[in-house]
Amino acid sequence: MSNYFIVLSGPSGSGKTTVISKLLQTDLPKLKRLVTCTTRDKRSGEINGRDYFFWTKERFQQAIQNKELLEYEFIYGNHYGSPSSELIKLLDSGLNVIASLGIGGAMRVKELKIPSVMIFLKVSSPEELRKRLKQRSPSASDVEIRLNKARDELASENRFDYSVPNDNLDDCVKTIYEFLKDKLC
Repeated sequence: MSNYFIVLSGPSGSGKTTVISKLLQTDLPKLKRLVTCTTRDKRSGEINGRDYFFWTKERFQQAIQNKELLEYEFIYGNHYGSPSSELIKLLDSGLNVIASLGIGGAMRVKELKIPSVMIFLKVSSPEELRKRLKQRSPSASDVEIRLNKARDELASENRFDYSVPNDNLDDCVKTIYEFLKDKLC
C-alpha cells in the first residue's frame, strides 16, 4: 500500500485549513499535515514551523533557485510553496500527508505524478464566501479581489479527483473522512 499526498484546494475562504485541522483530529491512519512556506505576514495566533514556515522574499527566491520547492505560486501579493524535502521525509516515513495548496500548486503536484488525492473545496454561494472573507480581512478591496479570483478558480473544479461542498463544516469533514478512510485503509 502506498502513501498518499492529500491536497485540499479551492478558493480563499473555502475552509481548507479548518477542514485539515478537523481531519487531523480523526482516526485516519498515519495522517500528517505538510507545513508549507509563505512570504505573507503571520496572522494572529500563527506560529512559524507549525502553521507555515514564514520566509523572507529573499529566502523564498533562494529556495526556488535551489529547486527546494515541489510547487510554488504567487497569490494575493505573497509567495506560497511546498518544501520538497519535507514531503519526501514524511512520505518515506510511512505517513499520509495532507496540505492546503492553491489551484496552481495542486495542478503542479498532479503533473509530477505523485501518488495523490486531489480534493476541491467549494462554497455554494458567493454571499457565504463573501461573509467568510470579510471575517478574515477588513479590507473591502481585498475581499473583492479574492471573490473575483474565486470565480476563476471554480472553473478548475473538474480538474480534481473529488469536489466537496463546504457549506456545513461537519458534513464536509465527514464526507472527506469517509472517502479517505476507504482510500487509506
